[in-house]
Amino acid sequence: MKEITPRQRALMEAVIQGESYKVTAFKLGIAPNTLKSHFFWIKKKLKGKNRIDTIIKYLIHEGRLIENETRTVYERKTVPEKR
Repeated sequence: MKEITPRQRALMEAVIQGESYKVTAFKLGIAPNTLKSHFFWIKKKLKGKNRIDTIIKYLIHEGRLIENETRTVYERKTVPEKR
């Protein structure tokens, strides 16, 4: 999976808040269509199917959610030790 840039990370953190693209774009100081374009490329990078799937994949990518073998997603309470 391709790496998420710091700017893409900032955009995703804003999108996670659940507000509309218009409100999120205003808060970030960019046009809504610019935000949609950035989100499209992030979605493509993470292989997301839609907005929710992309957010879940982003949170898994960032280590904030874990995914078990049955594809059920759980909130990560602690970071496991690397072996």
